[in-house]
Amino acid sequence: MKILKLLGVEIGDLIRIFYRSNKQLHSFSYEEHFNFLKSFVPVHLNHFAEEMRDLGFDCNEVIYDLELLQKSWANEHGIKFGWHSWKIDILMEQIKFYKPEIIYLQNLEPMPYWFLQRIKDIFPFVRKILAFKGNLPNRVHELTGIDHIFAGHPDIYIDCKNNGLSSELFYHSFDERVLSLLSQWEKRNITETSPFSFIGYSGFGGYGNCHNERYKLLRSLIQNTEINIWTSEGSNIPNSELPKNSKPLFTEYPNRCKKGLFGIPFYSLINNSDIILNKHAEICNGNIGNMRLFETTGVGTCLLTDSGSNMNDLFEPDEEVVTYSSEDELLQKLKFLNDNQSIRESIAKAGQKRTLKDHSLKLRCYQISEALRKIL
Repeated sequence: MKILKLLGVEIGDLIRIFYRSNKQLHSFSYEEHFNFLKSFVPVHLNHFAEEMRDLGFDCNEVIYDLELLQKSWANEHGIKFGWHSWKIDILMEQIKFYKPEIIYLQNLEPMPYWFLQRIKDIFPFVRKILAFKGNLPNRVHELTGIDHIFAGHPDIYIDCKNNGLSSELFYHSFDERVLSLLSQWEKRNITETSPFSFIGYSGFGGYGNCHNERYKLLRSLIQNTEINIWTSEGSNIPNSELPKNSKPLFTEYPNRCKKGLFGIPFYSLINNSDIILNKHAEICNGNIGNMRLFETTGVGTCLLTDSGSNMNDLFEPDEEVVTYSSEDELLQKLKFLNDNQSIRESIAKAGQKRTLKDHSLKLRCYQISEALRKIL
């Protein structure tokens, strides 16, 4: 059975910095370029295809919004594309080329809605469309026409079921092949260490108003702890619900904040931090399930994370991850972890064991294969 995974990287500053630092990619063939990216493991370009092949599927992947890579494929195959329409022009030719029976959409946001609705009409050989939907809000009308939805958050799952859409609860996962790639990378590169780290969007500008509490928490923790922050901040204009005098953390605390990371350097920083902080967006409505839960525990670092009503479905609180429900509790538990290294390391080890057992990419791919057999 042929599967084509479609994913986007949603071009941002981190991707641009990556390409400026790896100018040799401009001279690479499509295959060399793709494999170089894969060894770097950026975001959702993981080893999904390899895991699905191990399960007996003929699986390929396309990063449809990465311009240099996609145009390289088009040029090698003699494909013409428009100045403004290159994403869809090239993607349509790739679907023709691979002729998948199954299309698996890793993320929906960058994909034009009209295209999702017409894939089967344009390509009759496509039998089913599956999609992972991990981000809120969930706009149900955008999922019509998709045969099965893997819901990365309980609210998305409930929303789909209430609207008669075929769906199952399907959390993010950890690609355990990262561990060997990380080990090899750290032998060749200088690694950065940090006792207490946050990596991700700070909540200031760029992505709406659903991370305001995260911004306030980080600002307070900079003043009261040794936290170091690697972050992306979308603009110099605060979100409308933040105080008017709010400033980017980069501007206010330049000695404690650095540009965000992705790929293997991101995993290396997790690996070389004693404790990683996690804080879900307000839009999660008291449920949890973001990627940082699985990335941090998968690498084997102690995670200090906000709690949620579904925490027990994922990890044992204070045994596999350390949870907090308020800033005061966070500070108390941070002090305890700093004062008790052996307990901190034991929790990190238990968290990694749980993730590799119950939240691995290998297991998620097996679950996808089982869903496919039922759907077909």
